[in-house]
Amino acid sequence: EKYIYDYTVILKIQKQKDILVIPHKTKMYINKLYKEIAQHRVNNKNTYKTQRWNRGSITTKVQKKPILFSKDNNQEYRGILNKVTKNNIQETAHKIKELYDVAIENDILKMKDIYFDNIVSNIMFVNIYSELYVQLLKNGVDFTDVFEKRIENYYNHFSQLVNYDCEEQYEDFCTQNLKRDRNRCFLKFIVSSIITIIETENIELFTFYKKLFGTILKRLLKMFLDFIKDANNKIKCDEIAEHMNIICKKEQLEMFISKMDTCENKHYTDNVLICIDELKRISELKTNSDMPSLSLRATFILGDIAKQLPENSAFTIA
Repeated sequence: EKYIYDYTVILKIQKQKDILVIPHKTKMYINKLYKEIAQHRVNNKNTYKTQRWNRGSITTKVQKKPILFSKDNNQEYRGILNKVTKNNIQETAHKIKELYDVAIENDILKMKDIYFDNIVSNIMFVNIYSELYVQLLKNGVDFTDVFEKRIENYYNHFSQLVNYDCEEQYEDFCTQNLKRDRNRCFLKFIVSSIITIIETENIELFTFYKKLFGTILKRLLKMFLDFIKDANNKIKCDEIAEHMNIICKKEQLEMFISKMDTCENKHYTDNVLICIDELKRISELKTNSDMPSLSLRATFILGDIAKQLPENSAFTIA
C-alpha cells in the first residue's frame, strides 16, 4: 500500500534537514518529495489560471442584452459617460441611444437622473456634456422632462440658502457650499447647451431650449428684486447676482443676439430685451435702507454685468 505523507511535515523537515541527524539516503528522499510538492503547486496554479481564462473567453463570446440597472449599479452606462471626450461625442451618443432603446420606462428615468448628476459633479466637462446632450436630442434621446424638473429645483435652491457660521455650523456650511457649486455647474451646462443649440442648423427642433436664455434670466431678475427688499437675504441676492453674471457673458450675449435676430425668433428674444434694460437700471443701484439685502458685493457684480451688455438693447430684426 502506498504511503500517504503530510506535505507540511516534509516541508518542515526540508528546512531542518541539515541540522537533523538523519541518514544521507533519507535526506535525498526528502529532497525528492520536496520537488514533487513544488511541482504539484505549480501545476495547480497553472490549472486555475487556465480555468479562469476559459471562463472569461466563453463569457465574451455570448451576445448579452444590455442590463442597465442590475447589481453593478449601472456601471456600463456610467462608464460610457465618464469616457466621453471632445473627439468621441457622436460615438458616445450612439452607444447611449442603443441603451436607451432597450431600456424600460423606469430605467430610462434613471438614465436621465444619472446624466444630470454627472453634469453637476464634473464642472470641468460641462461643455463636453452639453455637446453630448444636444447630440442625444438630435438622435431622439429626449431628456427634456427631467431637464425641466431640474430647472425647478435650480430655482428653489436660492430660497433655501442660509447664513451659516463656518465654525459653529461647519458641516451645514460645507453641504450648502457643495450645493451652490452644483447649482452653478448646472447653469453653466444650460447656457452652454443653449449656445450649442442655436449654433446648429436645425434650431427649429429645440423650441423649449431656445427660449430658456431669456426665461431663466427674467426669473433670476425677479427673485433678486424681491429678495433685496427684505432683510437677511444678502446671501441669496449675492448668489443670484453670481448666476446672472454666468449668463451675461459678452460672447454669449453676442452669440444669442446674432443667431436669434430674425422675425421668426422674435418671441424668443422678448425676455432678453426686457432683462438687458432692467440689468442696466439695477446696475446703478446703491445700498440703502429700502434695500437691506443689497450688498456691496452684489453691486460690484452688477457693475461688471453692465459693462458686458450691448450698447443698444434693441434687435435689428432682419
